[in-house]
Amino acid sequence: PGVRPSGETDGTQVPFVLGDRFGYLSSQGDLLLQSQKIHGIAIDSDRFINYSSVSGNLVVQNSSGDVTDTVEVRGYPILIDGRLLLISTNRAELAEITDAGEIAWKREYAAVITDLDSQNNVLVVGLLDSRAELLDLNGDVTLALDLMGSRINAVYGCALSSAASLLAVIHGIDPQYITIMDLREDGTDPTKVVLRNEFRTTRYLRFLNEDEYLLVEDVNGVVVLD
Repeated sequence: PGVRPSGETDGTQVPFVLGDRFGYLSSQGDLLLQSQKIHGIAIDSDRFINYSSVSGNLVVQNSSGDVTDTVEVRGYPILIDGRLLLISTNRAELAEITDAGEIAWKREYAAVITDLDSQNNVLVVGLLDSRAELLDLNGDVTLALDLMGSRINAVYGCALSSAASLLAVIHGIDPQYITIMDLREDGTDPTKVVLRNEFRTTRYLRFLNEDEYLLVEDVNGVVVLD
């Protein structure tokens, strides 16, 4: 059960996830909703799905905790960019679910999905076999990348800028790179930087401050690239 403290709000809420707790804060910092994860949490600015490890039903709730929908699908949900995406339990299939609870499109991969991001209706999917794909709203591939150059080639993080004009991908082991490309130029002439500390798991990667900076997870916290 969630806790809903009373308080004034201007209608703007900020989602948060801290350990096994999640909820929403107002823009003034007041706690609007706090609850405990069942197994995993998918959350965005106005809705969340608190899901169990294996379930055929996903319960969608708004930021006040009220149930708004139930979707009969099996997998791990992701709420991002106003979209509901679903990764299969083997992490090798990706689908988008419509507001009516139907599958809009589905893609199957020969490798595990390691990370994804969506901005401005553009979706990037990173894979354990070193590939990254850009997908449009129909789930069709608009750009396919094979990020090689390391002893072990795999994608460990990906991020799109707010207008989906820039793409950043962390990939490889020995060495591990971050590659940044301008999609307005079809990804030609990318910037490629060797990362000092290597991760063998997905690394947090996001554009900040109107895409002026790039936040990268590091062993001691985060580093910021400009």
